[in-house]
Amino acid sequence: MDECTVLISSNGGNGSVIVQYVILPSSNNLLTNGGFEAGFSPWEFQNYPDLATATVTSNSGEYTEGTHGLRVNISSLDQYWSIQVRQSFSATAQQHTLTFWAKAQSQRTIIVDAQDRNTWTNLGLWQEPVITTSWQQYSYTFTIPAGYPTGWIHFYLGAASQTVWLDDVKLIAGLGKAIPQEQEKETATVLPAFYALYQNHPNPFNPTTTFRFDLPEASQVKLAVHNIVGQEVAIVNSGHWMAGCHSIVWDASALPSGVYFYTLEAGKFRAMRKFLLLK
Repeated sequence: MDECTVLISSNGGNGSVIVQYVILPSSNNLLTNGGFEAGFSPWEFQNYPDLATATVTSNSGEYTEGTHGLRVNISSLDQYWSIQVRQSFSATAQQHTLTFWAKAQSQRTIIVDAQDRNTWTNLGLWQEPVITTSWQQYSYTFTIPAGYPTGWIHFYLGAASQTVWLDDVKLIAGLGKAIPQEQEKETATVLPAFYALYQNHPNPFNPTTTFRFDLPEASQVKLAVHNIVGQEVAIVNSGHWMAGCHSIVWDASALPSGVYFYTLEAGKFRAMRKFLLLK
């Protein structure tokens, strides 16, 4: 152990909260008809000012799973938000993963985001993927804060005169929900002098491990897990933490065996380490 007293904290405070991450069922898609097998409903299409059409198609090459996909033909337009494909969903304060397949007539950028249905507050997702001319799967993990019961998933497709295809859109809740548990005693701390990210323990592990890191000052922190090709597969924690030595217990039950990297971003500090998940 290092010279710091380890705190296990969900809110970055000097208090006495243990954070554990549990895996919620990941088999249920929060979006209905994500493969467009039942037509377009309940998806909504915003087409202003009448410069695009959305068609559910079963033509060869226009879907990736099942027998149907969505084709959006766009005429000249210079506003991303004028052409939208969207669907509402029941939101919960936990981590979510959005995956979808897409391709375009020629390479172009779209916008994907999640918003609160009532206030239009962003719910942690704003991505600008580059869509290529061949089918590619895109995956984004984000954490929805508490207090937003209903959200929108938006695909903003405008700003180019070409065709975009979408298919197999899934929004899955899980991969880590923070559950605070009160401890009876508070723990005194000695503030560390430097930023540090330690090797997780145990390593290899199945399915839980502990991440430890030091913050010499209060910082905005993001601790994330990436696969071997650099794709972000989980956000262990993202938020504001007070100075101190911190520890997070994480459950990787939803991930397959393999080598992964975990990264800590805190202020201008960046660090990466590797772990092995064995099942």
